[in-house]
Amino acid sequence: MTGPVPGRAFAGYDVQSELGRGGMGRVFLVVNPHLGRREALKVLNLDADGDFAARFAAEARTVASLDHPGIVTVYHHGITDDRPWFTMQYLQGRDLSGIGRLPVPQVAEIARQAGEALDYAHARGVVHRDVKPGNLMVTRRPDGEIDRVTVLDFGIARLAGATSLTAAGSFVGTLAYAAPETAGPHGSGPAADQYSLACTAYELLTGRPPYAGQSPAALLHAHLHGEPPSISAADPALAYLDEVFARALAKDPAQRYPSCREFAAALAGHGPPTRRHTRVGPVPGLTEPPLPPAPPAASSRRSTATLALSALTIVIGLGVIIAAIVLATRDDGGDPPAAATSTVRVTPSTSAAPSEVWGLVVSPEGRVVRFKNYDSTSALLAAAATHGYDDSWGHVTFTSGCAAVAHATGTSATDFGYYAAAGETRAQASQSAVTRSEQATGRTSAAVSTLCVGDELS
Repeated sequence: MTGPVPGRAFAGYDVQSELGRGGMGRVFLVVNPHLGRREALKVLNLDADGDFAARFAAEARTVASLDHPGIVTVYHHGITDDRPWFTMQYLQGRDLSGIGRLPVPQVAEIARQAGEALDYAHARGVVHRDVKPGNLMVTRRPDGEIDRVTVLDFGIARLAGATSLTAAGSFVGTLAYAAPETAGPHGSGPAADQYSLACTAYELLTGRPPYAGQSPAALLHAHLHGEPPSISAADPALAYLDEVFARALAKDPAQRYPSCREFAAALAGHGPPTRRHTRVGPVPGLTEPPLPPAPPAASSRRSTATLALSALTIVIGLGVIIAAIVLATRDDGGDPPAAATSTVRVTPSTSAAPSEVWGLVVSPEGRVVRFKNYDSTSALLAAAATHGYDDSWGHVTFTSGCAAVAHATGTSATDFGYYAAAGETRAQASQSAVTRSEQATGRTSAAVSTLCVGDELS
């Protein structure tokens, strides 16, 4: 028995080429001779014995009844030479298997569209059971942004689950993305698709699924009993998403989000904490306005670059306030070059209480204010408020290690904001900030300021 062969006819269709293959079957580009329409034909690697034909027809009709833009349209089905097959809408795009890491906004949009399709099917009693990158087809707009996400292979896992796969002691779904309950005696419901969607999003953000590189037995045990790895373990810049994935990957289905759309909304809603409204950046060639005066108790010290620009220093008001226009060639303890007009102010605490909180705050215009030795984050931010800090600014605080601020290179913050992150070393903090900026903006980024515990701010 032979399957489809390019250049020949199969089940009345003209086979053009093979589009791909996987564990469940092979996909071919065919032409419907009656309509002259290009379609995709999938031949399944399943035994068509016993009552399979009746079950296959019933499942194909169920999937064909799903009418949603995010679910591939099924046209026809049959069994030819004991090979079950169905034809479906031919999509010109690519699936997400092996695509590597994507920016957070793109992953959130993929999760949103796929989640809407899955919830639509769930409302009609259909569970996918095999959500994974390879079953998500994506088309993009000319500018490279996500246009349409289509979920493939609805119903295939259900058919496989009623055949020898179950009898052999396996369970349905690609193991790296399979929910724990899929291996149990009670089957899986909509929450299992959410778990698989979360595993897929985890991989798209980090380059690997939550449980990767293990044997099948160890992988199954991890899904059933292991604590899901936090996404920050794979990328510290994504620590703000830890709670989202902890809930979506909960072992108990009842502890997950009520729907796939709610998981996607949480993923989109947990933006980096330094991203809020930081949209307007420095414009090379323009002079920064002076910062608001600091209170008398907060002293500022000159950096090396300030000495080079001392002619521009103005002493105003109640205290001595020094605004340092930091050039790309400045040397203040190892910082990478800052944007040409970024202003950095250094503000040590004068509190007599034990103090250990350090921090960086960044304004919408790209001004970075550096703080050291405060007894709490709230005290540090209160001091920052005297320099103009409010909800439109970003900030990062830390008690050990370093922090950095990054920005998309060659752009202004009218299009791309500033992103801050902490790390154990200056290099790690810089890389984390750069990664966060690149994931959020899709642009090559660079660190513009760093600060480490123990740095001299004079």
